[in-house]
This record gives sequence, structure tokens and C-alpha cells, in this order.
Amino acid sequence: MAGTKAVETDGHRDLLGTGGGGFLLSFTAAPENVRPVRETVRAVVETWGLGGPGGLGDTACLAVTELVVNVARHAAAPDCALLIQRTRSGLYVSVTDTDPRPPVVREPDWDSECGRGLFLLTRTVDEWGVVPRRPVGKSIWFVLRTPSTEPQ
Repeated sequence: MAGTKAVETDGHRDLLGTGGGGFLLSFTAAPENVRPVRETVRAVVETWGLGGPGGLGDTACLAVTELVVNVARHAAAPDCALLIQRTRSGLYVSVTDTDPRPPVVREPDWDSECGRGLFLLTRTVDEWGVVPRRPVGKSIWFVLRTPSTEPQ
């Protein structure tokens, strides 16, 4: 993947106090990199035992794909970083870019070829948000929780 460097971050700062590491990927948000980024997410989630039937792999891949496509289409600065962090209850994922403009959630026009990314994100993840980065940029993060195995 052109412009991509993968770094396993076993020793990086544990963002959510889980005691585990994470996975960090620097990449260029371009159409040709969407599939390799998605495949990387799937591999990491499966390595952690959170993929497979009923797991978090498909949802994580969908959400990351939507965020990366958004950056590729709309960001003025395509350099990105993807962080995947295993948590006690599932996954924390963020996509960071250097474009300071915040994303806009729109009601999708179902006849349009675009405009559904953040709408889909709001419908598929457990939580999400945007954090401004200094001196410039933002991180869009989301949380996916593993389904509870306890009876309701």
C-alpha cells in the first residue's frame, strides 16, 4: 500500500486503561488504500478474537471504511492515522487526519452516490465523536461493545 507504514504499538500509551496495547497504522487516504486499511482492521480484530460470526469485525470494517472514504473525498490533507485499541468491553477506534474541518452528518439522499457515511456510522456503532487536534486536524473515534453473553 503506497504511503503506508504499519506499526504494532504494544508499548504505546494505553488510552482506556485496559492494560493491553493497540495497533497504529499511518496511511494516505486515497481510494486505492481503502481496501488494504479495511483488511488490516479485519486482521487485527480477528487476531484479538473479536471477529467471526457475531463478532465486531464486520461492523468495525464498515465504520472504518466510511471514515477513510470521507477523508479521501473531503479532507484537504490526506495524511491519516488509524488507531485500534482493545478495551474491556470491545473496541475503541479512531481515524485522525490533519484537516481541521469537522465532519457533517446529513440526512442521506438515497438516490445520491455519497452522503451516507456518517449517517451509517451513527446507526452502526455504540458511541462516536470528534476530537479537535492541535495544532490542526481532528480525530473521529468510535466504540464498539461486544454483545453481552449474560441473559437479559
